[in-house]
Amino acid sequence: MGGDITGEINYFSHTIDGSPQWMDAGAKLGYNTTNHAQTSVRVTIQDLRGKENTVDLDTNGFEILKYDGLMHEIFVDNSEIQRRFYEEIATVLKKRLNASRVIVFNHINRFRGPNLSADQCDSTHRNPIFSPHVDHDPPSARFKVERILGEEEANKVMQNRFQIINIWRPLGPNPIINTPLTICDYCSLDPHNDVHAGTVYNSPNESDVAQFGAHTAFKNENVPLMNVEQISIELRCLVLYDR
Repeated sequence: MGGDITGEINYFSHTIDGSPQWMDAGAKLGYNTTNHAQTSVRVTIQDLRGKENTVDLDTNGFEILKYDGLMHEIFVDNSEIQRRFYEEIATVLKKRLNASRVIVFNHINRFRGPNLSADQCDSTHRNPIFSPHVDHDPPSARFKVERILGEEEANKVMQNRFQIINIWRPLGPNPIINTPLTICDYCSLDPHNDVHAGTVYNSPNESDVAQFGAHTAFKNENVPLMNVEQISIELRCLVLYDR
């Protein structure tokens, strides 16, 4: 991206019908079906190239790791390559976080320049989302653990600390230029006032640790629109601990 830039971020403003806010997070085309009204605000977006070591998961809600694996291209769902990639990412997270177990339970490939049409989208092939969000609030995180492990095992593991962590990286030969990912620094947030219902993590035993990483795609106005395929992958991982 070539240095810090100013870009528009579409923040939640109010609900269009006056009722409690809701969102269909299963939308595929790059927008969520919702009753949210949004306000675009121009903010400074920092380029972390060359400053990768200045952010930390526990402090900022995200961090940057170097990928030294073999998977650089989009893969076929439920293939041996997918299994190996899931295993590879689980090993990286387990080592980095000193976790007892890591389960990669989902992935989504996102396409830019050009975007996918409606008939090209499915559960693992989608377009970017252009509104800041957190994927799981505490109730949905607990529900997800039950879906993955079953109620009995979930009740056991949730007696200890657990996390749901997203891994994001580009795929293919073309860098993500036109609509990159940006993540909100947790240190810049007041989680009780800046984040709306359904997205605040409460953890009284870890009040000094970042609880989430709000994130969104944004349109990079500083580069020409490129009609070449730009693909990223995000993987959602359940991270379990012994205590």
